[in-house]
Amino acid sequence: MFIILLYHIYTGKPEGGEINMSTSTKNGVPRSRVFLCILYPDCREHMQMAHYLEAMSSIFEWCRILHDKDQKDPEPGLNIPNSSQGLKKAHYHYMIRYKEAKTVTSVEKYFSPYKVHFEICHDVQSSLLYFCHMTPEAMAQGKEPYPPEKLEGSARLISQMGLNSNLCQLAEALRLLRDCDGNVTDMITLLAEQNPVYGENVLKTIQSFQGIYVCASRQEYQDAHARSGS
Repeated sequence: MFIILLYHIYTGKPEGGEINMSTSTKNGVPRSRVFLCILYPDCREHMQMAHYLEAMSSIFEWCRILHDKDQKDPEPGLNIPNSSQGLKKAHYHYMIRYKEAKTVTSVEKYFSPYKVHFEICHDVQSSLLYFCHMTPEAMAQGKEPYPPEKLEGSARLISQMGLNSNLCQLAEALRLLRDCDGNVTDMITLLAEQNPVYGENVLKTIQSFQGIYVCASRQEYQDAHARSGS
């Protein structure tokens, strides 16, 4: 239940939020400056595109994150945990930003040699949060979280994630709590070792939402003991 409450505290927006307002319509056709795609490391064309983006960083802003721990979705009608389904194929989530608005068709035509499907990004911050599985939906579905420091690419794009928002900081605390099997002492030690300044902000957010965090810590502790069989 504590995951559902995250919807009610998702109020933080990053500075420079105008980048989120990147979609428009011309002659009834949606246009955007920001697009999303998925690239697979084992696909030669996809990795050629990745190298091209790196070489043309003066033209495109881009960022990416590698998802290599995603669990496969359970078969329809089967009530079994995702963890027993195995891992999905490793893949990169990419975000690409143009200087001028374009259509999906024009972007796919430009990158046609690489055989990539694109989608318009309607909200940069929400997309970046999903890249790390830090949206309320992703957390409620039990998706494997990825730390924000795994994001690579344009610092300006990545900054749109709004790492100082209540949701990001609480989600980071919950991720660390899961990594520490619900042991709050271990989590605080880990925060201090990784990034003391950011850790201070996370702890302040925990203090502001103590009720949610207490429920989460109890649940994670119980789940950890259930997994260990003790």
